[in-house]
Amino acid sequence: MDHIFTPDKNTFLVNSSGTGKTRLLYEGLCKHWGLFFTAAVDTFGLGSVDVQSVVNQRLPYDRYFTAVLNDEDATSDSGPVLANIALAYRRFSETLLARLLVFKLYIEIVAKGEFQESLTAFQWDNLNVVRFQFYMLQKTSSFPLK
Repeated sequence: MDHIFTPDKNTFLVNSSGTGKTRLLYEGLCKHWGLFFTAAVDTFGLGSVDVQSVVNQRLPYDRYFTAVLNDEDATSDSGPVLANIALAYRRFSETLLARLLVFKLYIEIVAKGEFQESLTAFQWDNLNVVRFQFYMLQKTSSFPLK
């Protein structure tokens, strides 16, 4: 597992359904800090809907997004393709920034000693992977305080 989680390198794991990708990443993220992104939330509800929301709701309804390209616009340097790339870059950057800000807030709260338990990658992993817990944190104002 340590060869997958190496310092200063991003890890992208791609394989067919049911091969253990999520479990492998979950176990690795319990030991190593990281962010867990899924393109679509599966039937188990693991992951966040933020990327799925960008793809299915934010990009298609942006007035500058071209969902279906004409043959003449289907080149990498055409205006519509460049506009789509710029929009996708911005929307996914917003998603990453939001996740990083939540992570920063989590670290700051823990650093103040306001959590009952010590800071662990496992706790962060649960917030990162299990979207229901993330949803519940948004709906309540009570963190597990001392």
